[in-house]
Amino acid sequence: TFWINWKGVDLTRKVTGYGTKSAKLHNVVLVNDGDQFQCGDKRAGSAIFAKSGASTPVMLSGKDYSYCVADAGPRYMDMQSGQNSMNEVTRHVLFVRRGNPGYFVMVDRLIAKEASTFKWIVHFVNGADREDKWIKGKADNALRIKQGGKWAKGNADVSLLLGVNVLSPSEFLFETGTHKAVSDDATGPLPIPGFVSISNPEKQKSLRFVMLLWPCTETEWQKKPIAAIVKEDESELQLKVQAGNRVDLLHVTYGAKGTATVK
Repeated sequence: TFWINWKGVDLTRKVTGYGTKSAKLHNVVLVNDGDQFQCGDKRAGSAIFAKSGASTPVMLSGKDYSYCVADAGPRYMDMQSGQNSMNEVTRHVLFVRRGNPGYFVMVDRLIAKEASTFKWIVHFVNGADREDKWIKGKADNALRIKQGGKWAKGNADVSLLLGVNVLSPSEFLFETGTHKAVSDDATGPLPIPGFVSISNPEKQKSLRFVMLLWPCTETEWQKKPIAAIVKEDESELQLKVQAGNRVDLLHVTYGAKGTATVK
């Protein structure tokens, strides 16, 4: 999953508490609306459970970027049969720090054994709207400022957003709404708002979600980066991003599951 906080404000929701194990309550990819492998008392220490762990993330950092990649494929193992419907679920995250605040490129490489529906999930704090191929995710609080080493509310007129530019697939289904989970004290359903999913209109065996995530303020929304895929196939991604007066050329060469070369 992922969680983004900027200037002391949560831009995506971090769902925790009693009854929140379900994968659909977190910022992951769902396959055919199924759950990820969950460890109950009966499965802990079992041979099936031992095979369900995701790979340790590989992380690199340079002057202008940070990069992380991991293979989450084993998490999609069926809890009863021990069979996995996926051959690969690799998530790549590139954080380009040039500029303020910079932006993220997130790539999910998905290869299934059978034609499937994939849903890229994100939970915004205060809902979201779709504007063509951009998703405008809203934060709950105004911009915060640091006073005496602590975060305090700043200008109430400055609202923070997280824009998500769906670069691939070119055609997609957009869904938004509210999830429910059991509350911490188990008294009843706890509404979890801000749910957004991006999915393929028709089932297919392989898919690559390519997303650009850009933190910004409401007043900066019209200055969104302009991103275009130069090349994208099973082996590599070449992406051109114009952020203000700067143009970034990003190149990711996919390796084996959980690996890649970036420049």
